[in-house]
Amino acid sequence: MDSFLPLESMIRKISSPWTLLSLLALLSALVTLSALRGASLGRWEKVAVLRGPFFQDDDLNDEDDDYYTGRSEDSANAGGEDDDYWEAIEEKEEEEKEEGKVEERRGEKESGDEGTTKGEEEEKEGEKTTKDEPKETEKQKVILLWTSWRSGSTFLGELLKRVSRKTFYSYEPLHLFRVRVFDKRDDGDSLTPPVVLLRDLLQCNFEAHANLVKYQRNKEWYARANTYLGAACKKGKSLGQGAGCSSPRVVSEVCRSASVHLIKVLRLSLRWARTLLENKDLDFQILYLVRDPRAVLSSRGRVGWCKSPSCKDPNVTCSLLAGDLAEVPVLQREFPDRFKFLLYDELCQDMTASLADIMAFLGLPVQEKQTEFLQAEKASKDKYSVNKNSLLQAQLWRSRTSYQEIVQPVQRSCKSSLEKLGLRTFPTEEEFLDLNVPAIERPSKL
Repeated sequence: MDSFLPLESMIRKISSPWTLLSLLALLSALVTLSALRGASLGRWEKVAVLRGPFFQDDDLNDEDDDYYTGRSEDSANAGGEDDDYWEAIEEKEEEEKEEGKVEERRGEKESGDEGTTKGEEEEKEGEKTTKDEPKETEKQKVILLWTSWRSGSTFLGELLKRVSRKTFYSYEPLHLFRVRVFDKRDDGDSLTPPVVLLRDLLQCNFEAHANLVKYQRNKEWYARANTYLGAACKKGKSLGQGAGCSSPRVVSEVCRSASVHLIKVLRLSLRWARTLLENKDLDFQILYLVRDPRAVLSSRGRVGWCKSPSCKDPNVTCSLLAGDLAEVPVLQREFPDRFKFLLYDELCQDMTASLADIMAFLGLPVQEKQTEFLQAEKASKDKYSVNKNSLLQAQLWRSRTSYQEIVQPVQRSCKSSLEKLGLRTFPTEEEFLDLNVPAIERPSKL
C-alpha cells in the first residue's frame, strides 16, 4: 500500500483548483503564441511577394511596406495614390450594394432580350458593341495616359475607359514601385525596370511579369478599375476556371482580346517617352496630362501616403514638372499623331468639347457612356470621388488651400512652369481666394 502513496499525493495536487487554473493558463498562452506566430508568418509571406530584384528599395522603411503589402490602420483609409477612390468604395457598403443593383438593371436594359438568362448575358457581355464602338476585327487601340499623382487622371481614365465595353484598363501598373519618380539620366539609355514593364504591357505581355499579375490580383481597386478583366475572371470562375486570372498567360490573352487597351501610368519622367515612341515594335498614342501644380500639391497634402520628396516637396516636384514640360514641344513636333499635351485646368473649362477633341486625336467616336459620365451637377468634396462636376471641381481646391503653406512656396518653385502653362500667379491671398479671378490667364505656351 505504501507504494501507492506518492501517486495518491500527486493526484491530490493535480486535482487542486489552483493547479488546474495554472495548467489552463499555460495552455491558453501556448495557443496564443501559436496563433501569433502563424499570423506573423502569413504577413511575412505576403511581403515576400515583392522581394524580387526589381522591387527592393533600401530607402523605404517598414511603414511603406505596411502600406503597399498590408492594410495598416492609416493606409486602410488612405487608399493608394489615385487608386484611393477604388479602395474607399469598400468602406461604403450600402452605396456599393445600390450601385450593384443599378448596374444589374442597366445590364438587363442593354441586353434587349427578356428571355436571356444572367449567365448568357455575362457570356455575351464582351461581344456587345454599340454602333460606333471599335470592332474586334479592328486593330487594338493602345492609349497611354501619362501623368503624375493627383492630376485628374482617375477622372480622365474613367472617362476614356468608357469608349468601349471591351476596354482592358491597365490601372497603375507601376504601383508596386511605390511613391517615387524614375527619371532618365543623360549618361545612359539603359531601360529601368519600370520602363521595361511598361514596354511589355504596351504589347499585353504579362508573361514576363508574373510578379505584377500576382500583385494586382490581390488589389481590389485594380479589379474594380479593370472591369473587362474582372468580367473575364468572373466568367472563368463560373466555368470552373477560378485560377485562370492568376496566370500571366491568361491575363495576356484577355488583354489582347480587348478592342482598347488603356494604360494609366505614373512614376516616370516624360524623358522616357521618346524611348518608347521610337520603338518600332510599339504602336500606341500618349495623352500627357498636367494640372496646376498648386492644386496638385494641395491635393497631395490631404492624403497620408504622399511622404517622399518627389511627391510632397515643391522644389523636387517643380523640378520634375519643368523637365517634363521641356520635352513637350519636341514630342509634339516629332510625333504629332502620337503625342498630345493636356492641361486638366483647360479641359475643365468645357469638358464636352475637350472630350471631342481628345477622341478625335485618338481616332475614336465619342460614346454615350462617356457623355453620361459628364452629367454630374455638383462639385464633390470627397477626395476619392470621380463623379463630379469638372468645372466646379477645378476651382474647389482654392477654397481649401493654405496660401502661405502651399500657394506661395509652389509659385516660387514653379514660376517658369506656371508661365508656360498660362496660369496666373496670385500676388495676394485675397486675389487667390476670389474665384471670380480665373487661374488660367492665357493659353499655354506649349
